[in-house]
Amino acid sequence: MNRWTRASYILSVLFSLSLISVHVYAAGPTINALTPNSSAIGETITIIGSGFGASQGTSIVTFNGIQTTTISRWNSASVTVVVPTGATTGNVVVTVNGDVSNGVPFTIVPAPAASNALPLKGSPRMNEPARKIVLGEQK
Repeated sequence: MNRWTRASYILSVLFSLSLISVHVYAAGPTINALTPNSSAIGETITIIGSGFGASQGTSIVTFNGIQTTTISRWNSASVTVVVPTGATTGNVVVTVNGDVSNGVPFTIVPAPAASNALPLKGSPRMNEPARKIVLGEQK
């Protein structure tokens, strides 16, 4: 290879390398865990992960496609939300600036049944003096 051919080859390689561009993208949102991973509608859960952003902005959380409207805390590593009415068992997903996280399974459980029992408040005659009853007569 003569001197001019070698120089031409080096310039050709340098020119080719200058056409290569490197793009670095920030990772989208990632869910690592749900605490708890099952709950009733109306209960609060915390989503733990990364890439959620410092504040909610236009970001959303969905439960098997149903968007929650009650978000009590949002930061880059965790989000605390209320399980929305209409949610069904399926994946929880966080969407930040159009980037969708991985889905993490979440199970909807029935709400605890309401009790018909009245709370115990003591004797209905708490403020009255005690009475002694002997075989049907009162003293």
